[in-house]
Amino acid sequence: MCTMIAAKLPLTAAARGPAGWFPADHAYLAYDHPARLAAEHALLLDFVREADGPAQRLAVELPLDDAVALRDALSRAIDQAAAHEGGATAPAADSVGPNR
Repeated sequence: MCTMIAAKLPLTAAARGPAGWFPADHAYLAYDHPARLAAEHALLLDFVREADGPAQRLAVELPLDDAVALRDALSRAIDQAAAHEGGATAPAADSVGPNR
């Protein structure tokens, strides 16, 4: 059964795909059936350049426990980076909503 858990986030990033580096302008996140990972459900992350369609895409599938560990590590790194940059803060996690 599909979970219907999905979000879209505009961003400014660089990603590396099969053809090399490309500018990514959106991230798609979902918790659903993975294409390759041997799991019933996984956190699916796609970094894309929307104008190029699927040709410019970096996809990642993570089991939920690894996604939680990655979230925690990202949170620690963001906090440390914010302190390094003089106290800049990241938006609250709940400000990234579905289809933003």
